[in-house]
Amino acid sequence: MHNLSRRIAIALQHEERRCQYLTREAKLMLSVQDEITTTTETDGTPQSPFRQILPKCKLARDLKEAYDSLCTTGVVRLHINNWLEVSFCLPHKIHRVGGNYIPPEALERSLKAIRPYHALLLLESEKALLDQLPLDCSPAMVRLIKTCSAVKNLQQLAQDADLALLQ
Repeated sequence: MHNLSRRIAIALQHEERRCQYLTREAKLMLSVQDEITTTTETDGTPQSPFRQILPKCKLARDLKEAYDSLCTTGVVRLHINNWLEVSFCLPHKIHRVGGNYIPPEALERSLKAIRPYHALLLLESEKALLDQLPLDCSPAMVRLIKTCSAVKNLQQLAQDADLALLQ
Protein backbone atom coordinates (compact mmCIF):
# COMPACT_ATOMS: atom_id res chain seq x y z
CA MET A 1 0.00 0.00 0.00
CA HIS A 2 2.89 2.32 0.80
CA ASN A 3 4.30 1.74 -2.68
CA LEU A 4 0.98 2.64 -4.34
CA SER A 5 0.45 5.76 -2.24
CA ARG A 6 4.01 6.88 -3.03
CA ARG A 7 3.39 6.47 -6.77
CA ILE A 8 0.14 8.43 -6.58
CA ALA A 9 1.86 11.14 -4.52
CA ILE A 10 4.66 11.49 -7.08
CA ALA A 11 2.13 11.78 -9.91
CA LEU A 12 0.09 14.35 -7.97
CA GLN A 13 3.22 16.33 -7.15
CA HIS A 14 4.16 16.41 -10.82
CA GLU A 15 0.69 17.50 -11.88
CA GLU A 16 0.61 20.14 -9.16
CA ARG A 17 3.83 21.64 -10.51
CA ARG A 18 2.63 21.37 -14.10
CA CYS A 19 -0.91 22.78 -13.82
CA GLN A 20 -1.97 23.11 -10.13
CA TYR A 21 -4.14 19.99 -10.46
CA LEU A 22 -4.15 19.10 -6.76
CA THR A 23 -4.96 22.67 -5.71
CA ARG A 24 -7.85 22.85 -8.17
CA GLU A 25 -9.28 19.48 -7.06
CA ALA A 26 -8.86 20.30 -3.36
CA LYS A 27 -10.70 23.62 -3.81
CA LEU A 28 -13.49 21.79 -5.60
CA MET A 29 -13.79 19.23 -2.78
CA LEU A 30 -13.78 21.96 -0.13
CA SER A 31 -16.48 23.94 -1.94
CA VAL A 32 -18.72 20.85 -2.10
CA GLN A 33 -17.99 20.18 1.59
CA ASP A 34 -18.94 23.78 2.48
CA GLU A 35 -22.09 23.54 0.37
CA ILE A 36 -23.17 20.36 2.15
CA THR A 37 -22.40 21.84 5.57
CA THR A 38 -24.55 24.85 4.75
CA THR A 39 -27.50 22.74 3.54
CA THR A 40 -27.20 20.43 6.56
CA GLU A 41 -27.38 23.42 8.91
CA THR A 42 -30.49 24.79 7.18
CA ASP A 43 -32.58 21.63 6.82
CA GLY A 44 -31.06 19.50 9.61
CA THR A 45 -30.64 16.27 7.62
CA PRO A 46 -27.05 15.03 7.51
CA GLN A 47 -25.64 14.29 4.04
CA SER A 48 -22.55 12.45 2.94
CA PRO A 49 -20.05 14.80 1.26
CA PHE A 50 -18.45 11.78 -0.38
CA ARG A 51 -21.55 11.09 -2.48
CA GLN A 52 -21.67 14.72 -3.62
CA ILE A 53 -17.94 15.04 -4.34
CA LEU A 54 -17.60 11.91 -6.50
CA PRO A 55 -19.53 13.12 -9.56
CA LYS A 56 -17.82 16.52 -9.51
CA CYS A 57 -14.20 15.67 -8.73
CA LYS A 58 -11.95 13.57 -10.97
CA LEU A 59 -9.33 13.05 -8.25
CA ALA A 60 -11.95 11.66 -5.86
CA ARG A 61 -13.18 9.26 -8.57
CA ASP A 62 -9.60 8.18 -9.32
CA LEU A 63 -8.84 7.48 -5.66
CA LYS A 64 -12.09 5.55 -5.26
CA GLU A 65 -11.32 3.56 -8.41
CA ALA A 66 -7.83 2.76 -7.07
CA TYR A 67 -9.28 1.53 -3.78
CA ASP A 68 -12.00 -0.54 -5.46
CA SER A 69 -9.54 -2.07 -7.94
CA LEU A 70 -7.10 -2.90 -5.16
CA CYS A 71 -9.81 -4.65 -3.16
CA THR A 72 -11.31 -6.60 -6.06
CA THR A 73 -8.50 -7.48 -8.49
CA GLY A 74 -5.31 -6.28 -6.84
CA VAL A 75 -4.42 -4.33 -10.01
CA VAL A 76 -4.56 -0.53 -10.22
CA ARG A 77 -4.19 1.46 -13.43
CA LEU A 78 -5.04 5.15 -13.10
CA HIS A 79 -4.57 8.18 -15.30
CA ILE A 80 -4.05 11.13 -12.97
CA ASN A 81 -5.53 14.25 -14.59
CA ASN A 82 -5.93 12.18 -17.78
CA TRP A 83 -2.18 12.65 -18.19
CA LEU A 84 0.05 10.48 -15.98
CA GLU A 85 -0.49 6.76 -15.65
CA VAL A 86 -0.02 5.11 -12.27
CA SER A 87 0.17 1.32 -12.31
CA PHE A 88 0.41 -1.05 -9.36
CA CYS A 89 -0.42 -4.63 -8.44
CA LEU A 90 -0.56 -6.75 -5.33
CA PRO A 91 1.25 -9.94 -6.40
CA HIS A 92 -0.52 -12.13 -3.84
CA LYS A 93 -3.92 -11.13 -5.28
CA ILE A 94 -3.13 -11.84 -8.93
CA HIS A 95 -1.00 -14.98 -8.80
CA ARG A 96 -3.06 -18.15 -8.52
CA VAL A 97 -2.56 -21.85 -8.96
CA GLY A 98 -5.85 -23.47 -9.77
CA GLY A 99 -8.35 -21.44 -7.80
CA ASN A 100 -6.06 -20.77 -4.83
CA TYR A 101 -4.02 -17.63 -4.28
CA ILE A 102 -0.31 -18.02 -3.66
CA PRO A 103 0.77 -16.51 -0.32
CA PRO A 104 3.24 -13.58 -0.51
CA GLU A 105 5.91 -15.55 1.40
CA ALA A 106 5.82 -18.31 -1.22
CA LEU A 107 6.22 -15.72 -3.99
CA GLU A 108 9.24 -14.20 -2.25
CA ARG A 109 10.84 -17.63 -1.74
CA SER A 110 10.27 -18.48 -5.40
CA LEU A 111 11.80 -15.22 -6.60
CA LYS A 112 14.87 -15.76 -4.41
CA ALA A 113 15.27 -19.27 -5.84
CA ILE A 114 15.50 -18.09 -9.47
CA ARG A 115 18.84 -18.98 -11.07
CA PRO A 116 20.41 -17.98 -14.43
CA TYR A 117 19.72 -21.44 -15.88
CA HIS A 118 15.95 -21.10 -15.34
CA ALA A 119 13.70 -20.04 -18.22
CA LEU A 120 10.74 -17.70 -18.57
CA LEU A 121 7.49 -19.07 -19.95
CA LEU A 122 4.96 -16.50 -21.12
CA LEU A 123 1.39 -17.57 -20.46
CA GLU A 124 -0.06 -15.15 -23.02
CA SER A 125 0.93 -14.31 -26.57
CA GLU A 126 3.57 -11.69 -27.24
CA LYS A 127 0.99 -9.42 -28.87
CA ALA A 128 -1.44 -9.72 -25.94
CA LEU A 129 1.28 -8.84 -23.44
CA LEU A 130 2.54 -5.90 -25.48
CA ASP A 131 -1.02 -4.57 -25.82
CA GLN A 132 -1.39 -4.58 -22.02
CA LEU A 133 1.70 -2.47 -21.42
CA PRO A 134 1.26 1.26 -20.81
CA LEU A 135 2.44 3.62 -23.55
CA ASP A 136 5.33 4.91 -21.45
CA CYS A 137 6.58 1.52 -20.25
CA SER A 138 10.24 0.66 -20.17
CA PRO A 139 11.74 -0.21 -23.58
CA ALA A 140 13.62 -2.97 -21.77
CA MET A 141 10.29 -4.67 -20.95
CA VAL A 142 9.25 -4.56 -24.60
CA ARG A 143 12.61 -6.05 -25.67
CA LEU A 144 12.30 -8.76 -23.02
CA ILE A 145 8.84 -9.80 -24.21
CA LYS A 146 9.87 -9.75 -27.87
CA THR A 147 12.97 -11.90 -27.31
CA CYS A 148 11.44 -14.27 -24.77
CA SER A 149 11.43 -17.95 -25.60
CA ALA A 150 10.77 -20.97 -23.38
CA VAL A 151 13.96 -22.62 -24.68
CA LYS A 152 16.20 -19.69 -23.67
CA ASN A 153 17.48 -19.59 -20.12
CA LEU A 154 17.48 -16.28 -18.26
CA GLN A 155 21.15 -15.70 -18.99
CA GLN A 156 20.61 -16.08 -22.77
CA LEU A 157 17.47 -13.99 -22.57
CA ALA A 158 19.33 -11.18 -20.78
CA GLN A 159 22.04 -11.22 -23.44
CA ASP A 160 19.60 -11.28 -26.36
CA ALA A 161 17.47 -8.46 -24.87
CA ASP A 162 20.62 -6.45 -23.97
CA LEU A 163 19.76 -6.42 -20.26
CA ALA A 164 21.81 -7.02 -17.13
CA LEU A 165 21.08 -10.46 -15.65
CA LEU A 166 20.02 -8.92 -12.32
CA GLN A 167 17.56 -6.72 -14.16
